[in-house]
Amino acid sequence: MDVEGYTSLKEGLFLYSLAGTLINSPVMVEIGSWKGRSTIWLASGLRDGTGSGRVVAVDHGVGDSDAGIQQTAEIFSANIKKSNVAEMITTIFKKSEEAISNWSDPVDMLFIDGAHDYENVKRDFAWEEFLKDGGWLVMHDVLNPAEGPARMFLERVIKTNGFKNFGTVDSILFAQKGEGLKRYDLRKTIIGILLRFCLILTKVNKKLPKNGLPKKIVRILMKDIVRGLITKVANFKLVGFDKIKTELTQ
Repeated sequence: MDVEGYTSLKEGLFLYSLAGTLINSPVMVEIGSWKGRSTIWLASGLRDGTGSGRVVAVDHGVGDSDAGIQQTAEIFSANIKKSNVAEMITTIFKKSEEAISNWSDPVDMLFIDGAHDYENVKRDFAWEEFLKDGGWLVMHDVLNPAEGPARMFLERVIKTNGFKNFGTVDSILFAQKGEGLKRYDLRKTIIGILLRFCLILTKVNKKLPKNGLPKKIVRILMKDIVRGLITKVANFKLVGFDKIKTELTQ
């Protein structure tokens, strides 16, 4: 996909695949759209799946400290206009805490990928209130050196019994809303321990020089080892994802 962004190909294919499983004119809310890369993946999944529904992209249009401060609203709009799924995308150029004040619709899938500091992720997570029972919570960069996503997933997902069917794709960690695994289920306990290790690595990473071997080692530990372990522990595998991944990358 010729749209700049931080969603990897594998993550994009996952978003596409998960969106394609939704039915009955689903509503997906994306918090943090930047230039539209992941937005187009989601809308493409809707188009090729149920053929109806909408992606609501919530973004204040000025980037952030992680991606860089820049005016992105016009770039996003131009990218969406050039896509063949523009009719399935509704854009709200506001901060998520402003947009939520006028929101009341049930949500089938919530994709959180805004600013990654804890306070901003906490504000973005407020949209989970509208997530349907059986709906999907998807959080980007949980398994990257970013405190907010990992800490929020640990506090509001792992430490409750309100989610089930956990899974991971690259830096994404996702779960399905609904009473499932108990708080102290072994699988959740192990995921929680690994997320705490991620948070320790994130703190270490912040203190290290920008370039150098120690920083590379921290990233290898997080991206190769911790991700791999969580993937083995997580219990959900999206039906058809591997087949779609193979077909679209040939």
